[in-house]
Amino acid sequence: MMRASAPFLVGLLAALAACSSGPEKLSPEQEFELYSERASGYYQAGDVARAEDQAQRALSVKRRDVPMRLMLGWIALQRGDTQNLLLAEQIFREVLEDSKDSTQGQLGLAESLERLGVVDSQSADGIASGERLPQRGTKEARAEELRESARRRWKEAVRHYEGALGERERSLKALNGLQRTHTLLGQYEQALAYAERVIESAGAESEDFRLLMERANLPPQRELELRQSESRARRLRGDTHMLASDLLVRLGRPESALAHLDQALELEPTRVDALGRRAELRYARGDAVGAITDIDLLLAQAIDLPYEHPDIRRAYDLRAKCEALRAEQPKP
Repeated sequence: MMRASAPFLVGLLAALAACSSGPEKLSPEQEFELYSERASGYYQAGDVARAEDQAQRALSVKRRDVPMRLMLGWIALQRGDTQNLLLAEQIFREVLEDSKDSTQGQLGLAESLERLGVVDSQSADGIASGERLPQRGTKEARAEELRESARRRWKEAVRHYEGALGERERSLKALNGLQRTHTLLGQYEQALAYAERVIESAGAESEDFRLLMERANLPPQRELELRQSESRARRLRGDTHMLASDLLVRLGRPESALAHLDQALELEPTRVDALGRRAELRYARGDAVGAITDIDLLLAQAIDLPYEHPDIRRAYDLRAKCEALRAEQPKP
């Protein structure tokens, strides 16, 4: 998403000054600048309702402006319900008709298609299980129709993520989208290859932010922004190690899966989901002591959850199995 060229308050004050400087009517260009500056400011502040209103006003002056249309597309994606996902798809397709090389347009359309494919897939599962009634045809036929729609959307999403990646080999948004969509398509080797690239690129980005933070006399707001960016990059690395581990389990390579869980826990030693998965893999390979260690750490981190919580029950059940396994093993 394009950022405003000046801070919101500065732009807004300038616009207000222009409005109050005399009776002369604003030109269309001035109107557009006023509305688009306000839209960008509201968007950055997280006020998407006002941002949407101002972007629409800007587009009433300059109907085909790409940045304002992109903003409306990203706002629709943020809202996330099916109607807004369809609206986002339409907006990004129209942007690409006017600006076929727009990276933001490609990313937006890819994400819209990816998420609409998830909606189709979930609807198919609901119909197949009997939780939902098909709008037409038999249950089996409608479920398969929706699954095929999901596959078509995901395959097109892959093409647009690849287009957004282009020559920017470290575009994390595109790489992340590619690892997700290949996973959804069941193309686990391809997803794993992109996961490795996400880990590498996110690590390099995290290091860049860390080096910038080491500079002396940074303004407090700038330092805060860098810390938040570094934290997001580190979290993405951890999440991707988790995905890579899951992919490797599906591919029948549990030892490599364990290595990724180790790396996720190096980044965040008390990460509960990583501890649970590593305990399961350790138990499966006969490492009862290691599994118990992970389970006990997991339980220590989850003290706010009641015993009846399914994750806690599962952890205690696994611990009991580990104790039984340890009892069967010869003493060292």
